[in-house]
Amino acid sequence: MGADSRNVYAADRWHSLAGVFAACAAICSLHAHSAILLGADAYHAAMVGGGDWLRDADLVLLIEVVLFGFALTHYGVYGFASWWRRGVALPASGTFREWMYTIQGWTGVYLIAYVGHHLVRVWAVVHFEWGGASSGPSPLLDGSIVSLAQHVAAIASAGPFAIGFQALGIFALAFHVSHGLWNFGVNWGVTSGPKAMARSTVACAAVFGVVFVIGMETLAAFVSLGTGGGA
Repeated sequence: MGADSRNVYAADRWHSLAGVFAACAAICSLHAHSAILLGADAYHAAMVGGGDWLRDADLVLLIEVVLFGFALTHYGVYGFASWWRRGVALPASGTFREWMYTIQGWTGVYLIAYVGHHLVRVWAVVHFEWGGASSGPSPLLDGSIVSLAQHVAAIASAGPFAIGFQALGIFALAFHVSHGLWNFGVNWGVTSGPKAMARSTVACAAVFGVVFVIGMETLAAFVSLGTGGGA
């Protein structure tokens, strides 16, 4: 293995490690948003409460930026560059793993737009416009006094395109996280061998199913709230 190959291999390993941190950030965010399934009050408690040590909005912001923000940035930039270098065409005829690798690239690109939209419309609003409060004027809607749950519901239920955008984002997130965990196991030697890889495939497929189902149920709850139903 030449020096260039070793450098690429090392970069891919650290990229997969950054992906684990990014996956943790995504799962934590989904877990907090899924509290809407228990009602608006539970959702607000999950988003702005989370225990005494999380009640300091500045501390939460620092943790999100340092622990997750850098990992997300590195993962997204390196992943996009790798996807761009190898080309955007679908494999004419490839193995199952080649197709999984291709879908991993495309879902990663979609997640850049999806996560960026989420950070601007929800995360940045919570921290900088509402200061972590559970209610107040919605700066991205009509300025009326709304709860955070209503604000997110309005974004999610703004029409068929918005709902489709969110649903595709949930699929992309579930696939990218689950297959990314499979890649991490291979790159770091956790799963070394056909049997271990096969077991890892089953486990990661289960992760995909859980994340996708919870994500879609959460989206349905927000859409119901945004269209006048109960959460």
